[in-house]
Amino acid sequence: MRPQIALPSIVLAFGAVVLACRDAATGTRSVSSANFLVATDTLPGGCDTKQCHFKSQGDAANLNWFDPGTIAFASDTGGGGGGGGGGGLVRFGYVSVSRGTVSSGGATQTFLFFSITECDVSFSFCNTVRGGFGTIPNDDFTVGGKTLQVHTNTSANPDFSTFAGPAGAVDVVWQMNGLFTVRSSGTTERSQPGFREHDVGQSTDVSANASGTVVGLPVFPVNQADISSNRSLTININR
Repeated sequence: MRPQIALPSIVLAFGAVVLACRDAATGTRSVSSANFLVATDTLPGGCDTKQCHFKSQGDAANLNWFDPGTIAFASDTGGGGGGGGGGGLVRFGYVSVSRGTVSSGGATQTFLFFSITECDVSFSFCNTVRGGFGTIPNDDFTVGGKTLQVHTNTSANPDFSTFAGPAGAVDVVWQMNGLFTVRSSGTTERSQPGFREHDVGQSTDVSANASGTVVGLPVFPVNQADISSNRSLTININR
């Protein structure tokens, strides 16, 4: 059962927007398939190009953002006439990094997942422009006090699968702010254009500020981020 907690208004507003997009994108409107660029066909530890299973135990960090749109369509020339009618794109991003194992009793590994999807403002068309998951070197995820950082180049990681867009550098920093804490036990499901994540277990997550870039695309400065030091979750990702 998921806890009920009073969150800051900006977080509640963000959540409402994400849910609205999910409902719009999974309804009767068509959603495009991503332009898949697969780094490898099959990954060890229960990962392939469509799904992945990972046991998260210990340090972890998550990040969601919704960019309301600053990208004009090619037909929108701007100026006094308004170009093509003010069209544009909105962008949804998600990054998750966790310590854990891919098998019972296995060596500690670090799992990274990210997905960035762009939709038109009516949510009638969406395209996943960045996406990938898999293990990265443990040294690429550092934890120091209230700060967690992932700094890796997915093009150099043989056990990382890129399913949308190019491989490249992921550099994100989380800084704990302590505004709120969420404790969850049981099943949690996250769904947004491009993927579905199903988690089972326990987690205590503390709010954080996050910034950085994901394969050349910036993290929107207004975001929802959290970090955890005692997570025990089985993470299942499907796209």
